[in-house]
Amino acid sequence: QPDYKRSSKIALRVRRATDHDLRFINEYTSVEKKAISLPSIGAGTGSALKSLLTVNKKREKDGPSKGLQVYRVRPGPDPKRMEDTAWLTSHQIDEESLKPSKEWVDIGSGRLGKIFVEIIKCDDLPNLDTGGSLGNKTDAFVSMVYEDCVAKSETIKDCLHPRWMPWSKRAFIFNMSHTSSQLFLGVFDADGPSLSSHDLVGRVSVELSNAVPDTEYFLTYNLYPTAKCPPRDTNRGT
Repeated sequence: QPDYKRSSKIALRVRRATDHDLRFINEYTSVEKKAISLPSIGAGTGSALKSLLTVNKKREKDGPSKGLQVYRVRPGPDPKRMEDTAWLTSHQIDEESLKPSKEWVDIGSGRLGKIFVEIIKCDDLPNLDTGGSLGNKTDAFVSMVYEDCVAKSETIKDCLHPRWMPWSKRAFIFNMSHTSSQLFLGVFDADGPSLSSHDLVGRVSVELSNAVPDTEYFLTYNLYPTAKCPPRDTNRGT
């Protein structure tokens, strides 16, 4: 029978913070929490409330998408095609999200190889924000850990089916030191200036040791709030 009274042990591997680590932490600690100003609800404010509810979608009145429901492209339109990419149909947004990324963040100290990762989309995320009826929904971002690297995608505000556009911060090059290293991803709801203020939506680990060089994979994973083996709670989107 195990002796549960004996002392436990934990093994840790630590290293000095790199310049990239320090910049990453400083970015979080320097963000100021912004207050959201909502219109007062009372007599004569019906139009203001309606505007709040439909701020991210509308029915197109002119152009080739006339009569179709279009959505505000988030986190923002393509800087080189501002007018054409400000509002798109859901099909057009999916098409845009699959186009090649325009900017890549190259990080890590490894010299064995490179892992190219693009965050494309999430679906069916739970709403972890209050005020969902007023359009206040999960502000999703993806955080990644690979060997000595920590990376973070851009935040897509108020969306349970976020798509990261090719011109947004979504593409990363991780420099590899060991072929057996796993890639850890977590989807979070951005809630404040500090790391501890964000709510975890779900996480996943990606086994890369069987990946074939010079091969592109399009991978979809269920998100779970815990890394424990089954049975686990119902997944929290993909």
